[in-house]
Amino acid sequence: MTAPLPPTPPVFSTPLAPPPATPSQPPQTPATPPVAPALPPQPPAATQVPTAAALERHALRGMRVEIPLQSPTPPGHPAWDAVPEVRPKVPPVDLPAIDVPEEQTWWPDVQAMMCTGTETVRRVVEEYEARPPQRIAVDIETHGLSGPGKWEITCITAAFRLAEGTVYSVLFDPLRNEQDRALWQRVRDRATTMVFHNASFDIPILYAHQLIEFSDIRKVEDTVLLSRQLNTISRGGRSLEDLSGKYGIADDSNVKILNAFKAQNQTKETGYANSDIHAAFYRRGAMSDTAATLRLWDELYAAVVNLHAIGQPGDAPSMLTLPEAHELVANVQRAGQVTLQMSATGLNWDEDHMNTWLADQERKVAEATALVEGAGLDPGNGAQLVNKLDEQGLLPADWPRTDKGALKADKNAMKMLTKQDNPLAKAHTQIAEYGKIWNYMTSTRDTAKATGRVHAGIEILGAHATGRMCLPMNTQVLTKRGVLPIHEVKAGDLTLDAAGRWTPISAVHIFDDADVYEYPTNWQGRTLVATPEHRWVQRTPAGTVVAPLYTGTTTVVTAPEPERVRSAHLTQDFPEPASLTKDELHAALLGWAVSTRPTVQHREGETTMTIGNAGGIGKYLAEMADLLYEGCVAASYDEVSATLTAGEGAPGRFKVLVAACLADADDTYPERTVASFDGSCSQMFLQSVVLGGLVDDPSGVHVMVSAPWARAVAMAAHRAGMAAVVGRSGNRAWATVSLLESGDVEVYASDARRLDNQRVYCVTTSSGTFTYFDGTMFSVTGNSVNNPPLQQFSEDARPVIAADGDDDLWSVDWSSIEPVILSNMAGDTDFITPFNNGGDLYIPLARRAGLIPANVSDEDAASHPGRKKAKQMLLASMYGQGMRSLSESMGISVDEAYQIQAGLRRAMHVTWSFMDQITANTKRSGFSWTIWGRMMDERLPDEIKTHVAVNHFCQGSAADVLMDTVLRLDDAGVGHRMKMLIHDEVVCGKKDVELVKHVMSTPPKALAERAKITPILRVDAQEMGQHWLKV
Repeated sequence: MTAPLPPTPPVFSTPLAPPPATPSQPPQTPATPPVAPALPPQPPAATQVPTAAALERHALRGMRVEIPLQSPTPPGHPAWDAVPEVRPKVPPVDLPAIDVPEEQTWWPDVQAMMCTGTETVRRVVEEYEARPPQRIAVDIETHGLSGPGKWEITCITAAFRLAEGTVYSVLFDPLRNEQDRALWQRVRDRATTMVFHNASFDIPILYAHQLIEFSDIRKVEDTVLLSRQLNTISRGGRSLEDLSGKYGIADDSNVKILNAFKAQNQTKETGYANSDIHAAFYRRGAMSDTAATLRLWDELYAAVVNLHAIGQPGDAPSMLTLPEAHELVANVQRAGQVTLQMSATGLNWDEDHMNTWLADQERKVAEATALVEGAGLDPGNGAQLVNKLDEQGLLPADWPRTDKGALKADKNAMKMLTKQDNPLAKAHTQIAEYGKIWNYMTSTRDTAKATGRVHAGIEILGAHATGRMCLPMNTQVLTKRGVLPIHEVKAGDLTLDAAGRWTPISAVHIFDDADVYEYPTNWQGRTLVATPEHRWVQRTPAGTVVAPLYTGTTTVVTAPEPERVRSAHLTQDFPEPASLTKDELHAALLGWAVSTRPTVQHREGETTMTIGNAGGIGKYLAEMADLLYEGCVAASYDEVSATLTAGEGAPGRFKVLVAACLADADDTYPERTVASFDGSCSQMFLQSVVLGGLVDDPSGVHVMVSAPWARAVAMAAHRAGMAAVVGRSGNRAWATVSLLESGDVEVYASDARRLDNQRVYCVTTSSGTFTYFDGTMFSVTGNSVNNPPLQQFSEDARPVIAADGDDDLWSVDWSSIEPVILSNMAGDTDFITPFNNGGDLYIPLARRAGLIPANVSDEDAASHPGRKKAKQMLLASMYGQGMRSLSESMGISVDEAYQIQAGLRRAMHVTWSFMDQITANTKRSGFSWTIWGRMMDERLPDEIKTHVAVNHFCQGSAADVLMDTVLRLDDAGVGHRMKMLIHDEVVCGKKDVELVKHVMSTPPKALAERAKITPILRVDAQEMGQHWLKV
């Protein structure tokens, strides 16, 4: 391993030093090769600036940010010599051999030289080795983002600067070409640092294939971590293409390999699975990404330092000097390196426990489903359950209601039922929780199949900005099994994405009590309802993007790209029957059957069916039937219809046609049938429906269809790239479907209305989009992709994570870390002193607030309801929960909730004044802050989210404490040995538990210096044995 360059500014535990004087920005590279402009004159080194007092603005202007070249882990640090005790097995791969052409091409849109082919790359590597060690950017491409394809590396690309700053991007094929593998190792070993964009994906894969050493992870830097220190209020705009466009680094079409897939009529999923480095667009897209990442590091680094120490917008309260801002970046990046080593090592898992858990849960859910369905309810439909209990007089009289008087069925409401030991409510909860945890467990199992370890992603700085990109529970998901409520959707189900392709669902998540907004549109009173962070497919002048709705008027795309059809003649109203395939003939007849009020008669072993309703159509339908059934069905016709007759041995497709006319209104059979069609058959079905069911109405295109088939018809229109609205007719047996030429809708985000908090869901697909149904329309929409979320595992699911060998697992967590940080920063001695003396945090508070009478002993006070009310109210006030939602969760009136809050204000007025100060500072400046001095941007285009400022201060500062703990454990040489970091909990092995307890109970220097009273951190350690448990 090449020794790293001189150290970055040290961590908080040591005195500050000025940043090194190295060039901050890369020189501008030429539009055309071969001569690049000379390097610009070197700026003077940044000078040391006196530390400003906390919360006072630190004024520096016009300073050029100097960007260090060395790793955040300084030389001589014990982490460089760390060796994992267990390493994952090498994943099996089966990649075809590919000869990559020898090419060296200048690509002006990304201002980089693209180099492929072993000999061409060898010459470039030799020139790279002749220059001083430098920062490089690295990326990998794989055959997918999940499943077995995730572990098949098709190439590694690396970018660096050569003569006069010209960026070169080179491509290696290390799993199929041993020479390329050796060349990659030479580049890796000479690098001072390696920049990735979202390193949590690449590093476990590279390490499992032994393409990087464990110590190489200490060279890793991540542009995603930098971006999270800038746009902290939302995840939006953090993709490589978004950031490259924002900073003018590269044209979006050249950074985004997905556009190349689209040009090949492929989705993200199929593109990665089917493409490889034999394709020029694939190679170019991969190398462009890396060239962009190299430049992006410098831009983002400078932006973070500017935000935190030099050029804060408005009245943001800077807490950091310029050297401290450099130090902040280094600390966050080194904490990221530790978690990357944890993720690369992976966790042991108990396959037997997982299989037993899955089988047991399936049995329990089957029993719960039978109980719910036996009561005449749809499993997972809380509203139905609540209304039924209300009809039976089994609902409490004080059951919460919405503003419009409807009975609530959210998480808090359902908890009231479970407290009453209601079996239906318990069955409802069992079904819902199973759907969520089952997907978590199967996702975990899939990650372990390749390497024998669970490689869970551990995010740094992600919690406060995560957001829930979710839809309300009363919407359903379009799958090939039909339009399903979310509790019936499973991993592996196929849904239609925005590109018009069927893409697999990898996970389903359900969340309780989420913020939900209603967005008005220009479509006849139609609204979009979702969490504010939910992503929508939006049409912009630069193309479509998937992003949240923030403000103004936005064009949202609800229809996917039309599916490809076999031949152009399929768009004709009456294509020649002889030109159609058997599948297309069947789809066409089915369309006529569901739209022309057919008649079916069964008589003496024969079935007769009459379809058609238009002049001249009878012969056309009979001709199609003759071609399809090949004489097995007798076809006769008159001017307006065809009559088809078959005996008991009728062909299967004829039976399907008959079944279509007899479909039950509650059956998913019609949707499953249309979902099974390819694009050509779906198009033929839709055309026939329109011809057979067209209503004479000048206001638009409306068709009348058999009611059970209305959603299936709308689905076919959706697949054809049109919007379709399902309505009712005067006859309950028939429904109308209105077809709109465009699926674009104008959404007025600025006029969004907040609804009551409610239960929501999201599905995860690798393509990033899926289709849902809101009761009248299908719409494509966005989703997110996540690693197995271990923090969401239920108590009985946790033991799937197992210890390595005989090193039992231990859990060490802080006691009430967020209220403790808040009160110490506020200097609230009255509130925190009983806790510091070993007592309970909430009993004294509840007594002072009048929630626990004086004659109640401390022993009895522990279980007194006043203690719980005090805790609920304090935490709710810290986290910005509304009084209405809080009152419902506490089972009290809103007035009583305000009275309890007033009592707590008086009892801990010092802390409350500090919270008011945080809110006021945020309202004035648009920023909140943390004890490390991280600036939390609370600004949206049309508002400042002041109601979350205290929450972000508390949770962000708790994250700082956790990161500081990770760094101090790293300084002790054991950071990489930690198993999991979950909120306020560290999971470790038995041999490290005493050190972990000591470090966690020692306040970080940043907290000790900035708190108004000396902080005491209490920790609790619990032995769990051979399996991860809830303690």
